[in-house]
Amino acid sequence: MTTEQTPGPSPFSNPKDALSLARKAPSVLSKTSSIATTFPLTLLSAPESPELWMEVASLFYACLRTGDDKSAHLCLEKLTQRFGEDNDRVMGMRGLYQEAVAQNEDELRKILAEYNKILVESPVNIPIMKRRIALVKSLGREGEAINALTDF
Repeated sequence: MTTEQTPGPSPFSNPKDALSLARKAPSVLSKTSSIATTFPLTLLSAPESPELWMEVASLFYACLRTGDDKSAHLCLEKLTQRFGEDNDRVMGMRGLYQEAVAQNEDELRKILAEYNKILVESPVNIPIMKRRIALVKSLGREGEAINALTDF
């Protein structure tokens, strides 16, 4: 049995690099459309590679960073189709996307409640733990964030 994981955070922390990558969204996303994610179609589709999925994850972060929410959502959907909604990293990326498009503090509190619910069901979901800590801090609850970080 092999374990599959989505790639980690993007190496494109430089805004110029992020913008350059985000501009490639259509071509990167078109590469993933020829890949089937369900059996038996997986036998007939183009072969996939870890590098392709790393590129899609990097593109997700770059698109969020540059404000291209539509392309970021498409990347997230591709990753969700490939790795499943229950993949810890995909869950963390989904949370990050929801935080990025949240319109007000009430929406952020709802996301925090969702994080808490996920952590009750899966207390070792590291990406959600990290997102929760970052969100608590961004909501101005530094003491709670410090305690959560210490527990982490």
